[in-house]
Amino acid sequence: MRRVLLVLTILLLTQNAQAQSFKFGMVNKEELRETVNEQFPEANAVILYRKQFIFFNKTSNSKPIQNTEVLERIKIYNRAGFDQATKYIALYNNKNISNLKAATYNLEGEEIVRQSFKKDSIVKIVNGSEIKTLKYILPDLKEGCILEYTYRLESECCLTTSIPLQMDVPIKKLDVRLVIPDSLNYRTKFNSKSSIISKVEKTSRLREVGSDATNQNKVKDITCNSISESVIIITDSNVPPLKEEPFANVESYRAKLSLEFDQLETENISKPSASWDELSSYIHNKPGFGGQLVDYEFFKDDVISVLNGTEDPFQKAALLFNYVKLKIKWNGLKGYLTQKGIINAYNSGKGNIADINLTLLSMLRFSGLNADPVLVNTLNPEISSEPSERAFNYIICQVQLDDQFIFLDATDEFSSPNILPLRALNGSGRLINDDGTSSWIDLYPKKLSTNKVTLNAKINSDNTIKGEVKIQYTDYLSAKFRVEFNESSNKDIVNSIKKGQSGLNIYNLKSKVETDLSNSVNQSFEFISNKTIKKTGNKLYFSPIIFLEPDKNPFEEDTRQYAIDFKYPFENQYKINIVFPEGYTVESLPKSDMFKLNENDGEFSYYSRETGKMLQFMITFKLNKPQVSSDEYKKIKQFYKKMFDKINEKVILREINNENRKRSKNGR
Repeated sequence: MRRVLLVLTILLLTQNAQAQSFKFGMVNKEELRETVNEQFPEANAVILYRKQFIFFNKTSNSKPIQNTEVLERIKIYNRAGFDQATKYIALYNNKNISNLKAATYNLEGEEIVRQSFKKDSIVKIVNGSEIKTLKYILPDLKEGCILEYTYRLESECCLTTSIPLQMDVPIKKLDVRLVIPDSLNYRTKFNSKSSIISKVEKTSRLREVGSDATNQNKVKDITCNSISESVIIITDSNVPPLKEEPFANVESYRAKLSLEFDQLETENISKPSASWDELSSYIHNKPGFGGQLVDYEFFKDDVISVLNGTEDPFQKAALLFNYVKLKIKWNGLKGYLTQKGIINAYNSGKGNIADINLTLLSMLRFSGLNADPVLVNTLNPEISSEPSERAFNYIICQVQLDDQFIFLDATDEFSSPNILPLRALNGSGRLINDDGTSSWIDLYPKKLSTNKVTLNAKINSDNTIKGEVKIQYTDYLSAKFRVEFNESSNKDIVNSIKKGQSGLNIYNLKSKVETDLSNSVNQSFEFISNKTIKKTGNKLYFSPIIFLEPDKNPFEEDTRQYAIDFKYPFENQYKINIVFPEGYTVESLPKSDMFKLNENDGEFSYYSRETGKMLQFMITFKLNKPQVSSDEYKKIKQFYKKMFDKINEKVILREINNENRKRSKNGR
């Protein structure tokens, strides 16, 4: 760090005294004694100081190298903040790490006790044959402690770099500095969806760089060259944490700075930026994209064997889709460019998103189907108005079967035709045709995923309720069940149904989960509960939906920062029949009702009736528009409140035998 700062003397002139005091190991007692942060009293942890310094140099072969130095100091107020002690460092783009130091500080009496972490405790997370992430946990965690770490990364300069300006916990002081050679033709872009505006200072300068060589007389010649550089300094204080909100793609709202390089010298890599069509054509022509779709020989015999003479286009697509899912497993890495090429992925059985889905795409085309790639952004559902490679980080397939267009993603074992992994279900995608032309398409599904529940029950004379429930999940709700309970036992599923409710017993649970992922998931079980029915005096009270009541209303906050994203439209249907015991009559039954969210965005209906000793209810909640802007939050909040209020209305049964006995006694 000292060597770099001596070279970049201009940065020393702009640093204030407070910034200079933040050096690794210089923790003071005042910080350790602090029990709460004045600006964020609810915080379990606060980043006291975060510094990130990025600069570039060149190797002997003149390739640009990006250097990143990080120093972060974190105050832990209580046990809920202990998760800040687990750190991950990504090592993509051939990154090398050095100068890694980390320590925990505790105040014991009046003495600051430092506990350094041991480097042999680092866990190396491997994808394929490469180490992609380092994980380490700082030691000696106690309430009130301070954590600190620093490291330096060197990596090959990539076309895009993202620098976070907001974390999951508050930042008391933020200091980000970049020194970028103008020859890299860079562009900076702040996340427009974030409400945080940090202070930015940008200056230009010339820096003298010396190089030496030995001439014929073995005398060193020293040559000085001037390099034009941009210096960018970003500072902020009391940065609020990234707020968690239900049903939100929170990450897309994080404050960050994106660096995009139009060209990297010596590699002849340039990016068009005039239009999305030009950018799509450019991506299509890359070796790691369209260049992968020209060789069919390595899988030709296998595809012929898998299809086994099948001519039906739907069967062809299904057979190849399932074959690729089994043949190549996802290594956890995203990207719309292949990692090592589809031939390598096919032979090794592992690959990134592009390796797998471009293999599928190539097979679909080889079999004579009309299939094209679709570029997707899994982080941000709103595509930037400015063309940029950073707008995408994922790829899926679209295949045309007769007059239908089907989305396929072979990277997830529980995906099926038109049922994409939720990570890929994000706004719009850019469809690239075989000739390089392109267009935007909507990725959100139009078909409702359904949860159909039938409950038949009887209230016993001891005020227990006993019955049977049948549930059917379709489409995305079916996929959700498969993902959540893939390796779960019946006991795990029972516990999820009970949701911690006391007095509820579940038995004879049966789950029919077929291997054909396009089929629904069916579940049935019996139950008995001794706490669902509440008795007060001579009256019984209960909600018709009993323990099947949906989770707590997720929209109770007065305001909303982020757009709501349910991912897919859905419908919940409850058909309920409850027989009540002899000696009781219905005093009050929730009235039938129906109301909508806007004109057709959502609908809730509640139908009730009494038929002899049976109460019948049909409750339906339908959401046709899965994306709701934060501007519409008030409407959906009111809609949900009205729905939950209705669901929680009680049936009141009055005991009549007791009344007859009282009247008979009074008449004697």
